[in-house]
Amino acid sequence: MRQSKRIMLTAARMPDLGTTALHYGDLRPAMGLGFLAAYAEQQGHEVAIRDNYCKPFDMHKEIEEFKPDIIGMYMHTPGYYAACDLIDEIKEATDAPLVVGGPHASLMPHNVPDKVDFIVTGEGEQILVDLAENKNAIKWSVAVACIN
Repeated sequence: MRQSKRIMLTAARMPDLGTTALHYGDLRPAMGLGFLAAYAEQQGHEVAIRDNYCKPFDMHKEIEEFKPDIIGMYMHTPGYYAACDLIDEIKEATDAPLVVGGPHASLMPHNVPDKVDFIVTGEGEQILVDLAENKNAIKWSVAVACIN
């Protein structure tokens, strides 16, 4: 029987206007967080989405209240610096493993800060669940790069 885990999914705040050539001022949530949440919930896990892109959260408070076993974070290039700030904030608040995925992590994994525990390139639904469940034999040699 699978033991239920608490998974928190997040994304960094929207970049300030004029700080990146790729930012158009929209407020579109990271749909991938929804896909990850739906899959993890289907597998019996409790999921909380704290998408700072659309509404900033006090991550210390959110982590303290939810007590996640693992945190998944969406990272795209326009929000790179905001994502780095969020990584610092998360790692100050918890020792829970931090998994980063999304377009930036997939295309430039070498550029993701060393504080991140796992980088997922490509689709991450099954990988996130495997990591949450502490699967020893992860079959994703190309998809997951263990940083630590």
